[in-house]
Amino acid sequence: MLEGDNYKKLKPVISIWILNFNLFENMEECHLPFTVYNQKHQLTLSNQLAIHLLQLPKWKQENVKNEKDRWLYLFKEGKNIDSNNPPKTLDTKEMKQVMTILNHFSENQKNYLLYQSRLDAIFQHNTIMDDLKEKTIEKEQAEREAEQAVKEAELAQKKAEHQTKQLAAKLRELGINPNDIQ
Repeated sequence: MLEGDNYKKLKPVISIWILNFNLFENMEECHLPFTVYNQKHQLTLSNQLAIHLLQLPKWKQENVKNEKDRWLYLFKEGKNIDSNNPPKTLDTKEMKQVMTILNHFSENQKNYLLYQSRLDAIFQHNTIMDDLKEKTIEKEQAEREAEQAVKEAELAQKKAEHQTKQLAAKLRELGINPNDIQ
């Protein structure tokens, strides 16, 4: 987006969490969508941001009625499926394409490991860069604090010297030689 563009140009940000356990035991639903919501004022911030939890143990295989169910079936039973002879439920153009990609990854472990290595390298790079930024900020803050401490010490020393001179002048006014005082 550019400055002044309409927010409707934004693409939704949707996170899908595929869980092989039940995060919410007391909920019967397999699919739990979440949005950014303010409870106090009952306001939804945006419908452009969502997290969808898919609790696979709660999904029942006999419930394949739509595309979402097809995906759930693949997520839950994918390891047991013969991609060359998929069950009727997964015998669609999209599912065949997905299974081809999965087969490519599983058959060509080198590509998969390269892909994973690249992701790991990106994560490590980002972590190192974030740590470096934090350390730089901490160092700059420490330098500013040290400079401030030096300035305060110099000011305190000047104040002490000024007070010493004033005291010496008062002593002279009283006829006392400041050098005679121990």
